[in-house]
Amino acid sequence: MIRQPGLHSILQVSFSPVSRTWPENFVTGRNAPADRIQPGVTGKHKNQHNNDMAKQSRPDFSFYLGHFTKEEQPDAHEQKDNPALKVTEGKSAFEKLKSMLADKKIIAGTLPWYKKNAVCLTECPWSSLVAHSKVYSPYAIGFSKAFIFGTGGAPAFYVRADQFDRQQWDGLLYTFTTPFWPSYRPKKKNLTTKFKTIDYSHEREWRVPHDLSFDYEDIEFVILNRYKDLAELDKDIKDAIGREKFFFMEMYEKIETLWPVHNIGQ
Repeated sequence: MIRQPGLHSILQVSFSPVSRTWPENFVTGRNAPADRIQPGVTGKHKNQHNNDMAKQSRPDFSFYLGHFTKEEQPDAHEQKDNPALKVTEGKSAFEKLKSMLADKKIIAGTLPWYKKNAVCLTECPWSSLVAHSKVYSPYAIGFSKAFIFGTGGAPAFYVRADQFDRQQWDGLLYTFTTPFWPSYRPKKKNLTTKFKTIDYSHEREWRVPHDLSFDYEDIEFVILNRYKDLAELDKDIKDAIGREKFFFMEMYEKIETLWPVHNIGQ
């Protein structure tokens, strides 16, 4: 029988102080292609980076990124060569998460708008977490920005749609771009484009331009919908990740109901 943690332990996991330590694999760039390995950060430069991170500790900024699974088919599912289809088709959001944890890998899916593959993550702040889970699912794996950057990942570029197709993008850079055509754009005839309203800027998206392999110690948190989901995960995986790194969306929703700091749904 699994003992359910109390409110204090959930709060302790969810809102624990940010670690000042950079993961060792940031130096190796283990997932990055050989010609794109990120340089290591050592000595006084490492201390400076840590100090810079500490200065950026603010409620609208996060040192962590989450990859959320989805109940429906992956984006660009009409493309039969989408590699994500082979491992996700017919699976629920929770089953997809379990597969990722078992394989220690997230398969890069084909992005809409162009045939480029990437693993997508979000720097979603706590104030938007519940709303974000409604769009995707209440299941996610979280990593530090340092780890993702070390694997070749970076923030996505939101590019005006009327400029998007005019560029001669480098192949790798193209993977990081997303057309941006917000609803508040001027309604002028000379601003026409093939895109309709498209605005994902609120997701603060990061991308890794290839499959993302990881070890359990690289995981910073795992989001599950409810506590009973934890019982369905393999014991060895839970022990390897650390049970203190799991937290539950239903508990977070309860906290927001009792103490509506973020006024969710209003």
